[in-house]
Amino acid sequence: MKEETRKMTTPGDKRDSGDQDCKSRTAKRKASPEKTTPIKRRRVADQAGPSTSADVVKGVKRKVVQDEEGTTKKAKRAKLLDHMSGDKEQASSSLDSGKDLNNKQVCAKNGKRKATGDNREPPKKKKRNVDQGKKSVADQKREFQARYVEEHQLGEGGCGAVFAGYRIEDRFPVAIKHIPKNKVYCKVADESGKKLSVEVAIMLKLAGEAEGSVGISAPVSLLEWFDLGKELILVLERPVPAVDLQKYKAENGRTLPEDKAKVILKQLVDAVKELEDKHIFHRDIKGENILIETGSDVPRVRIIDFGLSCFV
Repeated sequence: MKEETRKMTTPGDKRDSGDQDCKSRTAKRKASPEKTTPIKRRRVADQAGPSTSADVVKGVKRKVVQDEEGTTKKAKRAKLLDHMSGDKEQASSSLDSGKDLNNKQVCAKNGKRKATGDNREPPKKKKRNVDQGKKSVADQKREFQARYVEEHQLGEGGCGAVFAGYRIEDRFPVAIKHIPKNKVYCKVADESGKKLSVEVAIMLKLAGEAEGSVGISAPVSLLEWFDLGKELILVLERPVPAVDLQKYKAENGRTLPEDKAKVILKQLVDAVKELEDKHIFHRDIKGENILIETGSDVPRVRIIDFGLSCFV
């Protein structure tokens, strides 16, 4: 009977019996009280808080460190603000006076910038002879001798004598006019009410209205002047080469051709008209006071000697 039963068993019957065995083993495993289902580990971020006393201590230490860092940062920030705002007394005084502290800080920054040389404006050139009354006679005499060399005499008139010379620093040719104080016939009051030679006043006015006019304007330019007590010294531009109108005529056969005469007369009229527009009257236009520059093919007129001139 056993052999018949073993023969009658098919492969499918074996598979069914194996499945039943697996199911029975699984059921036993679940029913066993000794084995438990393993607990899945959760991430630290998923935990609601520290699970142990050590974690609690770590959290407290971390908080203390954070508080100390925050306190340190606040202290540094307060120190920086105190440094920027400056002294407390200055701040309180500025508040009392109604001034804005920010404006004071800006001014302080600008002051530091100027002290370091930033945005520094170029130094202005010092004007000479603005007020010779503030200098002593000895100082002015030393300045004149240190700057100029006086040479031979060029001419002499009723108001003084004129000498040739040159400026030491660049050997620029000049005319040096000496005017004794007792021959200063015309005077005018300056802004302070002090009496000043009208020739000096007019030359200063021409120089002020046409700065840098040396060699350009018809009237010769005044470079400097010195008050030496008993006399005035005027340092004037000296055109080279040039001769006065009397000598120029003599060198050209005592009679000028019409074309040259027209050029000279036109320049002379224009110069006198320009002086009139500036309210200046020369009052002594003559051959000796008209220079003719001869350095080019076309003669050029220059006017000198304003000793008798006046304002109109």
